[in-house]
Amino acid sequence: RTEGSADTRAADTMRALLGQLQEGASLTGAGHQRAHAGGRAVVADAEGRFEFRFLPAGRYRLTARVSGYVEGSEDEILLGQDAVRTDVVLTVEPAGTLRLEVGGDPESGSALNLSVFAVEGGDIIGSWLVRAGRSRTVHGLAPGRYRVTATTLTSTVEELIEVRAGEEARLEF
Repeated sequence: RTEGSADTRAADTMRALLGQLQEGASLTGAGHQRAHAGGRAVVADAEGRFEFRFLPAGRYRLTARVSGYVEGSEDEILLGQDAVRTDVVLTVEPAGTLRLEVGGDPESGSALNLSVFAVEGGDIIGSWLVRAGRSRTVHGLAPGRYRVTATTLTSTVEELIEVRAGEEARLEF
């Protein structure tokens, strides 16, 4: 999302937002690195470097998505009217995975409505109908505690689980 506008296209030809995605040192060799700003997306190179060219002056929110990492973001990046380039280092954190398994006979036709909530902040991560004998894997979770509810027409079960960076946590219902 951008705020502000450019007076002429010519003024935008030299303005750029350059950056580096990193985790501690860098994300060299990490696959599927994408950065988003101003409604546009770019693919980062093998070293995690990215560049948005020809941007109007304004405020930008930069987000980065890297496979296996929690989405990173930087708010309020100001690209001034006279700026030629602005450099940003965006740090992303390793993500965890949560595997939700529903026991039972797949032929029974039964299912559970599974919902995942972040304990801190209470945000809902997602809700899915999972049939008996099947599972649902939730990728890209920030390390931390999550509340999982399993609901049928007549009952609800609630579990707390810790998700760790780079690991898969499992719950079976």
